[in-house]
Amino acid sequence: RDVFCGTVYMQSPLKLAEEEARQFVFWWERGFRVGVGHMPTAGTTAPVTLAGLVTQAIAENLALALLHAAFYGEYAWHMGMMASAADMRTLMRPFGSPEMALADMMGASMARFYGVGFWGHSGCSDAKLPSVEAGHHKLLTIMSSLLAGGDALLEAGLLAVDEVISPIQMILDAELAGALRHMLREVEVSDETAAVEVIRDVAAGASYISHEHTARHFREELWRPEVWSRVVFD
Repeated sequence: RDVFCGTVYMQSPLKLAEEEARQFVFWWERGFRVGVGHMPTAGTTAPVTLAGLVTQAIAENLALALLHAAFYGEYAWHMGMMASAADMRTLMRPFGSPEMALADMMGASMARFYGVGFWGHSGCSDAKLPSVEAGHHKLLTIMSSLLAGGDALLEAGLLAVDEVISPIQMILDAELAGALRHMLREVEVSDETAAVEVIRDVAAGASYISHEHTARHFREELWRPEVWSRVVFD
């Protein structure tokens, strides 16, 4: 487990092909864990309707959970959603699509219904270069999973549907990861952080920027970027 991590993928709908099954058994017989994943795509390997796409994805999730229980004795189900929709002009499987974000949110809702954990396939992009497009694609799917109460992935540096690795994009993604971690932290609410007395002081003629309360808390309360711009135009 320290040196090997492998995954094979089933062929939606609900088929584990001979070659992938052979690879799975090869490693299982030698004591290595190989996961089995799935990536149903609306319009090509799954129903074109969003409800149909999510229904098939959940069915495949359940099937794979049973497979992992039978081979590895893993009975804890943590549902994942790796569903997207085909571009019907080119038949490519895009990562930066609103359908992918919607499937993640629907999957998170169903995971709450089942009482299990959830993670959404996210943080990927179809863009070929570091760009606004790449940032939009990654954040679209990350935020949808997080705001729906699930876990999210950020594929740092990956572009072009995982065909390009960009050091520049990796730096930008690391900055985004830092901002997201700060956003997801637990916010302390106490007499000290509610700062009622501080508000009274400033209302009476003091200043927040020079107040001792600001000096005590700004380092942990405020996120500071390393790459993103924090200066005015001039």
